Amino acid sequence: MERTGRRRLLRLGVSLAGAAAALTALWFVGAALIRDNIEGWAADWRAGGNAFSYGSLEITGFPVLFRARMTDPVIGGGEGGAPWEWRAPALQARLLPWQTRRIDRIALAGRHLVSFTSAGAPVRLTIDAARALGSLEFGPEAITAILEAAGLTAVNEGNAERVEIAIATVRADLSRRPNPDHLTPVIVLGLKLGGVILPPRLTGARERKGKNAGPLGPRIQAFLFKGAVMGPISPAYDYKAFAAWRDNGGTVEIENFRLHWGPLRLSANGTLALDEKMQPMGALKATIAGFAETLDALVAAGAMKKKKARTAKFFLSLLAKSPAPDAPPELTLPLTIQKQTLSVGPVPLAKIPPIRWPRTGHRR
Repeated sequence: MERTGRRRLLRLGVSLAGAAAALTALWFVGAALIRDNIEGWAADWRAGGNAFSYGSLEITGFPVLFRARMTDPVIGGGEGGAPWEWRAPALQARLLPWQTRRIDRIALAGRHLVSFTSAGAPVRLTIDAARALGSLEFGPEAITAILEAAGLTAVNEGNAERVEIAIATVRADLSRRPNPDHLTPVIVLGLKLGGVILPPRLTGARERKGKNAGPLGPRIQAFLFKGAVMGPISPAYDYKAFAAWRDNGGTVEIENFRLHWGPLRLSANGTLALDEKMQPMGALKATIAGFAETLDALVAAGAMKKKKARTAKFFLSLLAKSPAPDAPPELTLPLTIQKQTLSVGPVPLAKIPPIRWPRTGHRR
């Protein structure tokens, strides 16, 4: 009996050792496949005239997990004459050897350096993220990127302007369909932000009593956007590219837009496009609460004439209704952008700052 028991224990030990050896071998095979996949993605990206480099690549997580950690990654794009570059101290993600179309739990906390060209001028941003996780999925019809972040700070190195975002959720679906037309959503974007602190220039601020104060305050409590860019745009993203997009019927379809900024609460949906002067125009259906307080704030900040605000408040008050007995009045009206003027119903509300396209490559 003792001899039989020892044989059973021996067989069990041999089986466990064999299983451990097999698991070890499988893990190292899987790690090699992941390394090959990453190097293949980098080679494919470079083949398109883009940049992809890193300092070192380490695969960890033995014996059952696979984590890839890349130091000093640099990813850039140069296709279409609109170069951009992203740098970070390190990049870590969870991968599976047999899953070549998906990357989960991409750790993006830390400092990022982003550079690109806007209106013909170089822009360099330093972005710090207290917490950030992302994922990528390469589907047959679209590439899907998802980011969830908190404690974001972005600083423009050119003018030291600073934007803070308490919490952000972003989802972008980039179409891979061949030969899209103006009815094809080439970019579907979902963006949800909370606790946004804007720099003075973006709020239309002016110096008052020693403080920079925009017309509705420096803080946007909540912002939500869900919409799609319809029709293909050249990767150059310049005047010529957007003019061709406009001429081919390109639009931005807004499914859901919500904004809570100071006293203003706005929700809208509709369509935006570019007019003959390459300036934004649009037609939306909007629901607005806090319009009276918003007009008062615009007057106090010098962004609107008092007489004009009084007239707007009178007409808008006639059209407003309260959704509930104790609720503030709301307006449901067409919201239009035409000839750089934002109008609520028949009442012109504010001027829209013009898009200043680079003078090179086109005539104004």
